[in-house]
Amino acid sequence: MAAMHAWIQATVNQDIAGLQRILHDELVYTHSAATTQTKAEVIKDVQEGRGPAGIELSDTTIRVYDNTALVKSMVMVRGRPRNPGQGQAGPRSGNPGSPGPGPLYIMHVLVKGPQGWQVVSRQATRPAPPPTAASPGAAVLSSHRAPADAEPTADPASGFWRGVEGIVTQSDYSGDRVPNHRTEVRSRWTDRHLYLLYAGQYEELNLKPDPSSSTETNRLWNWDVAEAFLGADFENIQRYKELQVSPQGEWVDLDIDRGTGSRGGGSAWNSGFQVKARIDAANKIWYGEMKIPFAAIAPWQPAAGRELRAGLFRIAGVEGNKKFISWQVTGGKTFHVPEKFGRLKLVE
Repeated sequence: MAAMHAWIQATVNQDIAGLQRILHDELVYTHSAATTQTKAEVIKDVQEGRGPAGIELSDTTIRVYDNTALVKSMVMVRGRPRNPGQGQAGPRSGNPGSPGPGPLYIMHVLVKGPQGWQVVSRQATRPAPPPTAASPGAAVLSSHRAPADAEPTADPASGFWRGVEGIVTQSDYSGDRVPNHRTEVRSRWTDRHLYLLYAGQYEELNLKPDPSSSTETNRLWNWDVAEAFLGADFENIQRYKELQVSPQGEWVDLDIDRGTGSRGGGSAWNSGFQVKARIDAANKIWYGEMKIPFAAIAPWQPAAGRELRAGLFRIAGVEGNKKFISWQVTGGKTFHVPEKFGRLKLVE
């Protein structure tokens, strides 16, 4: 709604007059650590440079009851650069209510009066962290921390990937061996991104004519492709994200919900991930790399010890001789068996 946009613009642009208009005089502004502020305190923080430099809303729902509106969103807050003589960079510098890195769930309550819609209440909570220990028997891919983000190269010999250990599979979803289709997957992570590097042996590539690496390719799974199914929800395991890269650098990302009739956001969802691919025809191996924003796949800030549910797969070969390589046995002729996913664990 327009009032929320006005609040964001006034906050990030340090528009004090705008904040005076959009914030109600009886504002109760509650942080995720349960500390509260008044209207005057919020405005003072913004005026003195302790407010956020950016606010991004997603998964927003709005309910209006006469002159009251409830706005629930997942919110990413970006702090301002540190200034000389100032304490730690905002937002809420040095305050125990500081939202810090990572997304928040925030409920805003707005009331409509003579000055239009105004924010009268704001309540922030942090998403619960996921389990940090793999269940007995679950296979684990260790994702190793990288010192800094890097552009994808799809090169296992690069400085970013050299020496990083991953997992190797040569089996299909039934557990049967698939000769000449050895598949290795490595992973790294930073505070902002998850990286996956696939190295797939092949006999014959099945490539889509007229490939496009600039736009999403619908039904990419009809050709050779590497796939990652990633889920941060350990309670509703039917919810996860599906990301794919082809040997030609094509891509598709999907929001999956197998537990409801809506089937999730499907191809309308956009992760913002990057891909890079290359084919080593001399050795019959193709490489595909994904650089995935954590904000797109998990409602928490990455840290060593945290985990995602993960399914790692490949489709290879031409029609009539297709191979379906799977890290884990799924027990069916499909990759979409979240009960059989392994774990991807962030490690130092």
